[in-house]
Amino acid sequence: MGLWENRKKSSFSKNYTEEELHAEVCYAECLLQRAALTFLQDENMISFIKGGIKVRNSYQTYKELHTILQSSGYSHGENHGHFEGGVNLGVGAFNLMISMLPTRTLKLLEFVGFSGNKEFGLQQLQEGCADSTFRSFLCNMLLLCYHTFMSFILGTGEGDVEDAEKLLQPYLEKYPKGSIFLFFAGRIEEIKGNLDAAIKRFEECCEAQQQWKQFHHMCYWELMWCFTYKRHWKMAYFYADLLSKENTWSKATYAYMKAAYLSMLTPDDCLTFGETALTLFRQVPGLKQKIAGKSLPTEKFAIRKARRYLAESPIPLPAPPLVSAARR
Repeated sequence: MGLWENRKKSSFSKNYTEEELHAEVCYAECLLQRAALTFLQDENMISFIKGGIKVRNSYQTYKELHTILQSSGYSHGENHGHFEGGVNLGVGAFNLMISMLPTRTLKLLEFVGFSGNKEFGLQQLQEGCADSTFRSFLCNMLLLCYHTFMSFILGTGEGDVEDAEKLLQPYLEKYPKGSIFLFFAGRIEEIKGNLDAAIKRFEECCEAQQQWKQFHHMCYWELMWCFTYKRHWKMAYFYADLLSKENTWSKATYAYMKAAYLSMLTPDDCLTFGETALTLFRQVPGLKQKIAGKSLPTEKFAIRKARRYLAESPIPLPAPPLVSAARR
C-alpha cells in the first residue's frame, strides 16, 4: 500500500524494483475493477466522472509502464515475462477497445488524453499470448472475443477466423471439455457456416457444466440463431422461449424473436405452443427496459418492427426481414 499511496503524478522512476513494477500492474488492474464497480453502483453523472477518472489513471499507468518496458535502462528480472504480459494485456486492450469506438467519441477521448491504435493493440495482445504467463490466457480470450464477436457486432468485418482457430486449438486440445473453449469453437464453426458442427459444439458446451446457467444462456442465443439460419423455426422458437423464461437481459427481444418464429408456422402448429405471433408482437413495447439509462439497440429495432402489429388487421412480414437486423 505504501507504494500506491506515494505514487506521484509524474512518470515512474527508472529505479523501481521488479516487485514495485509488478505492483503497478496490479494497481492499474484494480483501478479498472473499481471503475467498473463505480459505473455499476450508480447511474448519475458523479459516478460516471469518478469512474472515468479511474479508467484514465489506469490507462496512464499502463502507458508509463510500457515506456519503462521499452527503455534501455530497464533490466529483465526473474519474473520479467509476467510483468511484460501484464503490460501487453493492458496496453493492448486499451488500444484495441478505444480504436473501435465511433469517430465522434474517439475525438472526445483524444481530447482528454486517450488514444487508440487497433494494429498496435492487436500486436500487443499477440505478444501477450506468445509467452506462457499469468495473463497470456486473458490476452488469448480478448483476441478470441475480438475475432469472433466484436468485429461482427461493430460491423467492421475484420475478424480473422483462421487466427482465432490457431489461438483456440491448444486450449481445446488441453481442455476438450472446457465450456468456454467449446463455446468459442462453436462460434467459429457458426461463422464458417458449419451449422451442424456449431450446434454440436454449443450443446457440448451446455453439457460440460451445470453451475453457470448464464453461460448456458449464451449458448441458447447462438443455438437459436443456428436453427434460424437452418430455417428450423420450431427449434429456434424453443431456444428463444428458454431465454425468455430463464434470462432477463431483454424480454422484449426474446418475445419479438418468438413472435417472428411463430409467424413462419401454420396456425395449427402455433396451437401446440400456446401462443400466437400477434399476441407476442403486441407485448414487445411493454417489455422495454433500460440498462445504465440507455435502451438496447435490439429492443429499439424490435419495438419499431412490432408497431405494425398494433393495428386491428396488421399485414404480417416473413421471419427473415424481421430477424435479420436483430442479429446485427
